[in-house]
Amino acid sequence: TPAIGGVGLLKDFNKRCDSKFKFEGDEVFIIGETKGHISCSIYEAEILKIDSKKNPPIVDLQEEKKNSEFVRSLIAASEINACHDISDGGIAVALFEMCNKTLGCEINLDEIKKSSNLTDENQILFAEDQSRYLVALDANSVKDFRKKCEKQGIKICKIATVKKEKIFLDANSYEIKELFKVNEMVFEKKFL
Repeated sequence: TPAIGGVGLLKDFNKRCDSKFKFEGDEVFIIGETKGHISCSIYEAEILKIDSKKNPPIVDLQEEKKNSEFVRSLIAASEINACHDISDGGIAVALFEMCNKTLGCEINLDEIKKSSNLTDENQILFAEDQSRYLVALDANSVKDFRKKCEKQGIKICKIATVKKEKIFLDANSYEIKELFKVNEMVFEKKFL
């Protein structure tokens, strides 16, 4: 996958957004459509042990522009508390990267299963479909956020709620501190 870097000038330092969760109770939404594209993904290579480079996800540049400009408008209006792109590793990895030492999330796949017609949780969590972002916003802002998205034709799904110290998925819970340790151990084994 080609990688493009960019540098820009931030006119107002207060009009920025980083990727880490800030507040317990914030609701987390996917911006963009989840189609379940697993081919050429980290999941396919690392878990399924398939080394395929034949079917990368399709990039719709108009959709990418629409979704990225929408996210920029949310940041400029200070309507979101955190934002992260969904890329390598899909939703699961992006959600983990949004966690910090004290805040995790409770993942709920009901809305995305309904809107995407996907039933395979691995496909939902690890797909690397393009033009998608995760945003965390105050629960009191959700109604207005949904209206704004509908008005502008932006596809969204609620995926999680920010919780303390753990990631919850179905009946399972995982301590954030333990996941950070595992992540560091994998990095050390592979690269050091």
